[in-house]
Amino acid sequence: MLPCTTILALLALAQLLHYLVQLSRVEASTAGETSFKMWQRHQNEELPEQARGILWMKGNTCPELQLTLEAGSYDKTSRRLLLPFGTAYSWSYNSDLAGWVEYAVVTLNLAFFSPGKLRVEFDEDFRSATMQITIAGISQAEIVGLWALNRTDDSGNFWNRMQWNASERKWELVYDIKKALGADGIKLPAWSPLVQSVLSGVVVHGKGCGSSRIKTDVQLVHGDLLMRQVLLTILFSALWLMLLGYCLQRSGAKAPSADVQPLVYKPCHATEPLPVSLGPQSGPQSSQADRLCMPEKDLLESLELANVRHRVSCPGRVYRRRCPCAQSSSSLAASKALCSQVCSKEARTAAATARADIVAASPV
Repeated sequence: MLPCTTILALLALAQLLHYLVQLSRVEASTAGETSFKMWQRHQNEELPEQARGILWMKGNTCPELQLTLEAGSYDKTSRRLLLPFGTAYSWSYNSDLAGWVEYAVVTLNLAFFSPGKLRVEFDEDFRSATMQITIAGISQAEIVGLWALNRTDDSGNFWNRMQWNASERKWELVYDIKKALGADGIKLPAWSPLVQSVLSGVVVHGKGCGSSRIKTDVQLVHGDLLMRQVLLTILFSALWLMLLGYCLQRSGAKAPSADVQPLVYKPCHATEPLPVSLGPQSGPQSSQADRLCMPEKDLLESLELANVRHRVSCPGRVYRRRCPCAQSSSSLAASKALCSQVCSKEARTAAATARADIVAASPV
């Protein structure tokens, strides 16, 4: 069983690899070419004529230039349109640093399977519409604000992008929008000024993301999934599966074997009551709970305790008080090293005391 941290790390890696695949869908082309690519990719005849075509966000100071509402799914009954952020050929971004950052942030929505959408709700005559960002169907209007589109002509070639001012309880103009291509792909009067503005580097003044912005001629869009994305998906999936197999192998190697005996310390139980002392110089004895049976290899040579008839269950050995050596044969090396550090001084003292008792008990 993999630990939770490893599972979370593998899931995060899978999400990152999926994000890189989606990020690689970027396509770059000039502003004029981008207009026709967006129109060729999306032609939603369910939308009313006024809302179709390619819209130029003329006064928008964010690093974005064009959009098409035809990329979204439209419900005629509710007059509601849902446009997932990151939909192929639905939105164009600058090719400068700010544009790449916005493109990368929008791509996060694709990496998490598009929970974020732009929800547009039209009124009955399609003269105005409210717009808000939703995540998993939950409106984010209280966080990012409530927006609106207001058509200023009968044909739908001119729109105003509004924002609701909650403190003053009124709608405010943010920037103007002009239609560059019609629903039939015909260039409208706004298409040439669009191209000229990006070629000449006109500074856009308005609201949105700061007070001014220069739009780039080369525009970025999310493209369709191509063979390169399929190959990257296969490559990243193989890499992820290799890492998963490696982690499983490591997890199995670290699992404890059933044959390994745990370190067990057993008290040395006396067969007969032990004397209070082994001699006048031996000092008080440890309690029975402190006596541990030692492996034979960890003990010094046997000492015969002269004139002492009491023996313990570790026969013929001088036991050492509180010497933490294990009985498991698989841990003799570690036990020996530990005993030599902890018990060597006490063992020498006990041996010297026992020898003194033997000498004292021997006849002259």
